[in-house]
Amino acid sequence: MKTPLTYITGYSTLLLNDQYKWTKDEAHSFIQEIADKGKHMEELIQDLSLVIQLNQSEGKLPLQKANQDIVEFAKRIVATISNYPQADEYILHFHTDHTFLYIDFDTKYMQRILQNILMNSIIHNPPNTDIYTHIFDADQSIEIHIVDNGVGMPSDLKDNIFQQYYRGTTTDASSEGTGLGMAIVHNLVQAHRGTISIESELAKGTTFVITLPKK
Repeated sequence: MKTPLTYITGYSTLLLNDQYKWTKDEAHSFIQEIADKGKHMEELIQDLSLVIQLNQSEGKLPLQKANQDIVEFAKRIVATISNYPQADEYILHFHTDHTFLYIDFDTKYMQRILQNILMNSIIHNPPNTDIYTHIFDADQSIEIHIVDNGVGMPSDLKDNIFQQYYRGTTTDASSEGTGLGMAIVHNLVQAHRGTISIESELAKGTTFVITLPKK
């Protein structure tokens, strides 16, 4: 919270300083920074609130589950993410051999799971990375594979990615994530009585595998 607040205070002070006459473009850039940092703070608060709920419930978060088509649901999430400005230079794919697959899941939290993983694949990979979402019917369960052909992860990041506040990065670009996103994903998958695993190798990409029970 301290870092974005420092930016907001700093840029606000600059704008209010009568000793300087800022151009329209300069003032706009300051205001954009303030807006971006404000959004970051909002994300931090939302993530912290959810982590508190998860910790207090010992991972047994009450879900509003309904029997729904995970194929159509995941397809919509991928389409939505592909229209985000951050995804402009990335290639998102969706594939399954099934027209529909029905399982019980909480719409809000399943959206959070898929969005967090897809955005993680975008943020931590260079432009033109291919990101694939595959859905498989595995008899007693459904598997969702999110695969990229990006930079991959070193072993320490792969081993710790689901830990709270662990913010490894596989690119030179700075990340303003909350450090909670993948820990939240892990806990939300467990709340659905599912599992999540990761396979990754440097320069060979990363694969997240979510397994969810049919019943």
